[in-house]
Amino acid sequence: MAKVEGGCLCGAVSYKSESDPVVTAVCHCKDCQKHSGFAFGLYVAVPKGSFEIKGKELKTFEGKGGSGQSQNYFHRTFCGSCGSSVYAAIETTPDLLFVHAGTLDDTTWVKPDVQVWTGRQLPCVNVPDGNKFDGNLPTE
Repeated sequence: MAKVEGGCLCGAVSYKSESDPVVTAVCHCKDCQKHSGFAFGLYVAVPKGSFEIKGKELKTFEGKGGSGQSQNYFHRTFCGSCGSSVYAAIETTPDLLFVHAGTLDDTTWVKPDVQVWTGRQLPCVNVPDGNKFDGNLPTE
C-alpha cells in the first residue's frame, strides 16, 4: 500500500488516508497549469471517506475546471497561512478527493496511471502515447 500522508509547507495542516489510491493522475488542463504554476497538476485520488485532515482550517477556491464545462465544477482547498494546495474535490467524482502529490511526505512511489487533458499539454512536456486519456477518471 502506498502511504498517503502529508501536509502543507508551513506545517499548520496535515492529512492521511489509510486507503490505497484509486488513481494517480496528471492533469494538463489550463486550470491546473495556472493553479500549480507549472506545466500540469499531479494528483493522488483517494476515497473521500478515508481522508483525515488535522490542523488549521483550510480555505477553498471554487470554479469550473479547465475544460470550462459546468459539470466539472471543482473545490480547491489550501492552507490559509502558506497557500499550499492540499486537495481538490470535483463534482463529477463526489466520492474522491484529489490530493496534490507535492504535499505528500513520501513521493518516491508516485507514478501517474493516467494523464488527462493532454490536448492542452505544454509543448515542452512529453506524454507517452499509452498514458494519454481525455475521458472521465474512475469514480471509485
